Amino acid sequence: MDGRTFFLNGSAGTGKTFLYNTVAASCRLRGYIVLTVASSGIASLPLVGGRTAHSTFKIPIEINVTSVWSIPKQSSTAKFLKEAKLIIWDEVPMQHRFCVESVNRLLKNIRGNELAFGGITVVMGGDFRQTLPVIPNGGRADVVGACVRRSVLWNNITVLTLIKNMRLDLQDPENKIFSEFLLKVGTEPEEKVQLPSSVNRCKDMEDLICKLYPRLSKIHPHSGTSGQVSEEELTERIILSARNNDINEINMEALNILEGETFTYLAADKLNPDESCGIPNFTNEFLQNLNP
Repeated sequence: MDGRTFFLNGSAGTGKTFLYNTVAASCRLRGYIVLTVASSGIASLPLVGGRTAHSTFKIPIEINVTSVWSIPKQSSTAKFLKEAKLIIWDEVPMQHRFCVESVNRLLKNIRGNELAFGGITVVMGGDFRQTLPVIPNGGRADVVGACVRRSVLWNNITVLTLIKNMRLDLQDPENKIFSEFLLKVGTEPEEKVQLPSSVNRCKDMEDLICKLYPRLSKIHPHSGTSGQVSEEELTERIILSARNNDINEINMEALNILEGETFTYLAADKLNPDESCGIPNFTNEFLQNLNP
């Protein structure tokens, strides 16, 4: 543990999480304290002992270039940070550079050491092809400026790169083509993405639903089979979408394909007003129109 800072660069499926957990387990086996954090709660789940960076380092939600906050040096958190030998920080590209810089200042102060991150060895990681920091109403320049690669710390970070996709069997020609396609989408952005021939395409929404659930209707021209759809078929398959409006459209299209009479059951939505908080008494009709 020489206090250096590394960045593990690799696309999805190259084994970053496996490497994080292996390095952490090896260090913990030797009695070292290792902090495994990530920039979001979901990203922290695959890490052994993982937590969010905001929770571990007490990073404020509203942060800027001069943001400072104090963790008392006599507190248990400060003592824990003083004894840490390694920090593993996943999904750093989606984190604002001010967060990384502020943690650097915090550890310098707590440990009384002017080296980067107070002399703690830090392994960051992520994929710059994925989501970068979200800047409300910000343009491309604002997003790039918020990225960790624009930080003053970046020049002293050693970049390590993982290339091979460990999730796919690259001996299969279709898997190899798909792996190359994923890399191309991230490195060579185009206005219109050309899907490889191995990717199934559907001409419309009904075609998509019927290919995924061929027995949704008792007899459908796409499948030529009969028999009602089973519970297993419904629970083991899923259509993903980023927008609720698209999901509602897909659900309505699927309901229209189903045979038989449709029944609608309304929930008894009710809000208990709290006068001390100033919450108004909304009507049931208003609550039923909400689509969170």
